[in-house]
Amino acid sequence: MTPEKIVENHKKYILQSWSKQASINPIAVARAEGIYFYDYDGNRYSDMSSQLVNLNLGYGNKAIGDAIKEQVDRFCYIGPSFAAESRSTLAEMVIKLLPDLFGKVFFTNAGADANENAVKIARMYTGKNKIFSRYRSYCVLPAGYGKIPAGSGIERL
Repeated sequence: MTPEKIVENHKKYILQSWSKQASINPIAVARAEGIYFYDYDGNRYSDMSSQLVNLNLGYGNKAIGDAIKEQVDRFCYIGPSFAAESRSTLAEMVIKLLPDLFGKVFFTNAGADANENAVKIARMYTGKNKIFSRYRSYCVLPAGYGKIPAGSGIERL
């Protein structure tokens, strides 16, 4: 596929977040390595934000790529209610890095999911219902948090 066709399809079929759709002009990315990504003309771009702040170990990290390939050969995904060696090993590694009062890890998919479950855990642990949040903060309560019923303690300060 040509870079022009990639951009054309992106604009036609993808709703891009944080953007006015009519004015987007995405860069077609051909490859990436370390902290850089490259377009199809060979121009190099420094990725100063780790994409969506989730790629801070760099592009093309061989150890990560090899681990992903090994896992894909076993299975790509298994739900959280099933035990998987990779998830169990990672959980143990995380717990060993934390103070003794931490006993379990709770893996989530994204910020909203993490926040929803953090609220549940905090309520379970403290027995309290009020949630303190910054107004219009990114990926944080209260805007859009549909799982907390009306009158549950979320208030605008």
